[in-house]
Amino acid sequence: MPLAFWAEATAVSIYVKNLIPHRALENGKLSPFEALFNCKPDIGYLHVFGCLAYAHVAAETGRKKLDDRVRKCVFLGYTETASIWRLYDRTSKRVFTSRDVKFMETSFPYGNSDSTNDGDTPRLVSLSNGPEYDFEEDIAPPIAVPENLKEPNPVKPVPKPAEDIS
Repeated sequence: MPLAFWAEATAVSIYVKNLIPHRALENGKLSPFEALFNCKPDIGYLHVFGCLAYAHVAAETGRKKLDDRVRKCVFLGYTETASIWRLYDRTSKRVFTSRDVKFMETSFPYGNSDSTNDGDTPRLVSLSNGPEYDFEEDIAPPIAVPENLKEPNPVKPVPKPAEDIS
């Protein structure tokens, strides 16, 4: 996926993370959604981010008899209403919403780590061969401090005025 979609990817990951159990809530048995709404979330409508999707073009939009009835798109995420999806049309280069969508969750228009790269899109890297990451940990990597900021200049104390003995 191009870097322009990182905000969309982040929004989807946060959305999904709020639907799965979290270790801070009742020892990992409760999701943030359950804590807020007191019911289990329905996850049957979740789809793979970046997969191929076909959105129906309604006749009311001015579609002619021989025009395409679907738009080939990329799935970008969810809206506040679970039955409406955010999609990206690669031909018109626009993000739009639609509720009549068919998903091809094994096909990725921007490629994946096993497919060939078409040159204009970045190649996705699989983390399965890399180190294991625990995203629940709040450990930040060390921050590099410039040399001129490591040791602050010592503050010289201001001498007290001499006392008058009268």
